Amino acid sequence: MPAVVRSVPVHAQGETRAFDFFRAQAETPRQAELRLAAVLPLSGPFALLGDETWRGLELAAQAAEAPLRFLRLDSPDPAQAVAEIRRMQGAEKPVAIFGSVSSALALAASQAADAAGIMFFELNATANAITDRGLRHVWRLGVPARDIGLAGLEALQGPLARQSRGLKIAMLSDGGGSAESIADALQASLESAGMGLDFRFAAPAAEMGGAVQRLRASGAEVLFHTGQEGDIAALFRVFREASWRPRIVVGLGGAHAVEDAARAAGEGHDGCWVVDVPPTPAAHPFVDSYRRRYGAAPRSGHSFAAFSLAQPILTALRAADPRSAVAALDERPGALPNGWGIGFDSRQQNTRAKPVLARWEDGRLSPP
Repeated sequence: MPAVVRSVPVHAQGETRAFDFFRAQAETPRQAELRLAAVLPLSGPFALLGDETWRGLELAAQAAEAPLRFLRLDSPDPAQAVAEIRRMQGAEKPVAIFGSVSSALALAASQAADAAGIMFFELNATANAITDRGLRHVWRLGVPARDIGLAGLEALQGPLARQSRGLKIAMLSDGGGSAESIADALQASLESAGMGLDFRFAAPAAEMGGAVQRLRASGAEVLFHTGQEGDIAALFRVFREASWRPRIVVGLGGAHAVEDAARAAGEGHDGCWVVDVPPTPAAHPFVDSYRRRYGAAPRSGHSFAAFSLAQPILTALRAADPRSAVAALDERPGALPNGWGIGFDSRQQNTRAKPVLARWEDGRLSPP
């Protein structure tokens, strides 16, 4: 059954003022309840990222201090996502839907929402086509694959330039839609800079042994990888079994920024680089609020990103003309709690959410 969350109208004792960041003006008690939905994979291979994204949305909804009803719908695959959206009609039709983690899920869900005339906000799926299709009711708040590919190139030209100069570059993905869109973007970025990929493979966790053998035989020295927790754990397990790994490993999106994935990867994972959402600073007030609600620290920066991006959207959805209010959002880079901003181009892609380069050290992900 779908979970229903209603916003809390007052601060808990000791609540930090970080939640005042995008608080709307005081509202009258008679204001209508805002109906929203989140279509996320809460089971299956993307469950951890789906749940972490939901936690950010839930905290943003509680911070809004306005009457709203937020349905959380488990959609582990595209067919389930489409079915859930088609059921949300009539009196239960939401003003907006948030999603989706997986690009395959996001492409299907956003198409269904657009056909139903429901505003759809993609938080973290990366396929360029999500916004490139020009669907009227679809916005992406997070990062497209093309920006992740460009950030991979910038890492080689910047912080990793000295270590990577002249080395053979390989790309390994899990073969999924999100992973392949990122791999395509990296390859295009490298080729535009006159570099290119020396090797490119796709392999899920079950085929990781053969993939690592191919990488080793080909002489790969810089490895870009994108995949989920199981893929990352399998990759580093095979590295240990082979007593070999490339000199530089860079995770692109996927689960590489998730602490659970880092722990599952085990020995040899420290020192790996990640291009993804900004890490959550340990001392940020958001962490205190997250701990009070969930009893632990955030598992990745994805909850912080969802929290940061959702708050101005929730405010805009309260306007008399929500679509125009969303389109007019103008938050400069650095204005949101996680360091991003909001400003949409003609495709309704947020151009002020940029991936960052970070590094795992002693089990923590921090900027270099």
